[in-house]
Amino acid sequence: MGYVGNPQATAFSSKPAKQDLTGASGTSLTLSHAVANAESIDLFINNVRQEPTTAYSVGGDDVTVTLTGSVVSSDDIYVVYNSLALQTTVPPDGSVSTAKIIDGNVTAAKLAASLDLSTKSLTMPTGSLLQFVHDQSAIGGSTATIPQDNTSPTITEGVEVFSCAITPTAANSSLLIQMTCQMSGAGNGHYVVWDLFEGNTLVGAWSNYLTASNGGVIASFNIVRAASTTNARTYSVRAGFASGTAGTLYYGYVSGNSYGQLNQNYMTIQEIAG
Repeated sequence: MGYVGNPQATAFSSKPAKQDLTGASGTSLTLSHAVANAESIDLFINNVRQEPTTAYSVGGDDVTVTLTGSVVSSDDIYVVYNSLALQTTVPPDGSVSTAKIIDGNVTAAKLAASLDLSTKSLTMPTGSLLQFVHDQSAIGGSTATIPQDNTSPTITEGVEVFSCAITPTAANSSLLIQMTCQMSGAGNGHYVVWDLFEGNTLVGAWSNYLTASNGGVIASFNIVRAASTTNARTYSVRAGFASGTAGTLYYGYVSGNSYGQLNQNYMTIQEIAG
């Protein structure tokens, strides 16, 4: 019958080895060969064989024998090794399963300092933040009026204020899209509008009325979109005036204030685990 595994003729000693420990004292002995457990050796004290795990045990370093009693230097002590490994067996690649690893034993010390998990499929708890993208480009810009019908705007109307590209990691994720931006217009009585597009498709529309007293508005929105697929897509915000008005639209700052604040003008998209 064929033998499965390492051939014993090369992996183990065919003749048990003996080690003389006479002269040792106390409750500890040191082996010259590492062993797997107490049953791997026969321990004799004054020619009396000792019971493994009861009279002695082998420590975690595989070479320290701890006795339950004590010996003196005049005792005749020796061990007989039942088998000695002569080679180290390296497990084949991909052969160590999760069942072979004790739960909780993969510590940070065994992980690389920098891990790229972008290509791995991880199960995160519902509500976990999976990724974050943002755009803060809208600062200090202005544009001539581009009439925009807020009831059915298209991607060719208005001026692009922000744009964020994202590739969801899971189809069941939710996308939290947020924007805030200072906007104003030269003159009074304007409806400033800002629209959110997914690619070329309108998915959200907002507006506010400008008067001499308010001078400008903080255009903002919060909207949640279902990821639905893991296809890449671009979300953009386009702004302008309602159809039929005239003047100049300022975005990123209020007319008369030539410096906007980056922390007041931004668009963010957060992917939340479903």
